[in-house]
Amino acid sequence: MKWFVKISFVLISMATGLSASAQEEVDPVMIIKPILKANCFSCHRDSNLKGGIDLQTFFFGVDSHEGRMVKGGRLWMNVVKQIESGNMPPEGEKQLTLEERETLVAGINQILFKSLSAENPGRVVIRRLSHKEYEYSILNLVGVEFDAKDKFSSDGSGGAGFDNYSRTLFMTPLRFEQYIEAADEILNKAYADPEVWAKLVPDPYVENWWTHLVFWVKGLFSEQDPSKEALAAAEKVIVPFASNAFRRFLEPEEEQDYVTLFKQVFEGTKEENRFDLALKETFKAVIVSPKFLYRYEEEQPVDQPYPLSNFELATRLSYFLWSSSPDKELFDIAYRGNLLDTVVLKQQVIRMLNDPKTSRFSESFVTQWFGITTLRESSPVDPTRFPEFTPAVRNAMYNETVQYFHHVLTESKNFLDLINSNYTFLNEGLANYYGIPGVKGDSLRKVVLHDNVRGGVIGMGSVLASTSLPLRTSPVKRGQFVLEEILGTPAPPPP
Repeated sequence: MKWFVKISFVLISMATGLSASAQEEVDPVMIIKPILKANCFSCHRDSNLKGGIDLQTFFFGVDSHEGRMVKGGRLWMNVVKQIESGNMPPEGEKQLTLEERETLVAGINQILFKSLSAENPGRVVIRRLSHKEYEYSILNLVGVEFDAKDKFSSDGSGGAGFDNYSRTLFMTPLRFEQYIEAADEILNKAYADPEVWAKLVPDPYVENWWTHLVFWVKGLFSEQDPSKEALAAAEKVIVPFASNAFRRFLEPEEEQDYVTLFKQVFEGTKEENRFDLALKETFKAVIVSPKFLYRYEEEQPVDQPYPLSNFELATRLSYFLWSSSPDKELFDIAYRGNLLDTVVLKQQVIRMLNDPKTSRFSESFVTQWFGITTLRESSPVDPTRFPEFTPAVRNAMYNETVQYFHHVLTESKNFLDLINSNYTFLNEGLANYYGIPGVKGDSLRKVVLHDNVRGGVIGMGSVLASTSLPLRTSPVKRGQFVLEEILGTPAPPPP
């Protein structure tokens, strides 16, 4: 019997393999198109758009039918849902047979599932630094704090709730003028602070009477450039500065351009501090460069997916977790070419998550996700009706949400805590507002709750206030919040 079982197994495997192979060779588009044409195109085409949906156009054009269906994946997922539920075709129209229904659903799913297995990351849109990313990048690069939100005009809306959405980070003439003015302010502030300037220029070049005498004597006997020593000293400062600003090493042409700019300013200035002034102008040219203001990734002339470079991966990782450019350790690892190693990458992610700078991600992400960014600036409720809702309480609510999310991200590591838990973060003022006794002091700390009313973000004051009307609560707004932000299932549009 054993040999019979073995032979049967082999024969079944061969038959299954042949069947699967034959199935792969059949184009699912050619199977579903006749069914759709006979039952759906009459109502869903360019001259008759029922529900605003045009299915016919997916099967005409020069590019592949599969490709267009994959691009309209959300629509086709809804088509499958409507067919499976029996809503389509509607009552009064010719109905699909059971075999047609199963064939149609299987064919559409086969196309969509196939797209999931294809290694196609899509195109990456060039990204201008958001206000916060600009602030933190300047702090990391120059060592100067700069309030970008106060100095720059606001970015456009339409970013799906997040301020780093690439398609809304436009560059306008006004914005570029603001970047130039900001560069002047930032570098003047850095130069006015000896400690900050000393970090930017650790080996200053000092001109005195002896230096001038040496230059004059050398000029009598040779054609040596009197600014050669100054250029060498400047290059030691400019190259690392620009490399950190651009998040990669400079190309030789770029290096030469900035050294030439320094030389022109240095030789065209007669003031005693002309070395520092020339460096300031060179630094200014760096931080108004698109290579600093934008995060971009080189496109290679190939037709298949390819990995990011080490520096590009380091930049993505750093701006994701820290909203800033890579630090020295991450930059050095990228330089050695080790960041694509999954073990090294995991080590760096853990290191970065344990760094205090990760709180920038927590604040930026969770406040925009839950829509509480304006809580610090204005009250969502009527202050005359609710005078106890003071700015101090609003600020504590805002920070409660940030610290709670950061704790879940870095310590609890259980995202279900966002929905339900037995703790939150309170100070004395917020605890009194919530009616929770036993909390003293102004600093927020983890507090264990004795009921489940406040556990999770849905019971937090920041979310409840932001989803209320000025004079009363709003079950509709809160229901919309749960559907959209928590469950990811937005309500359908009104009829």
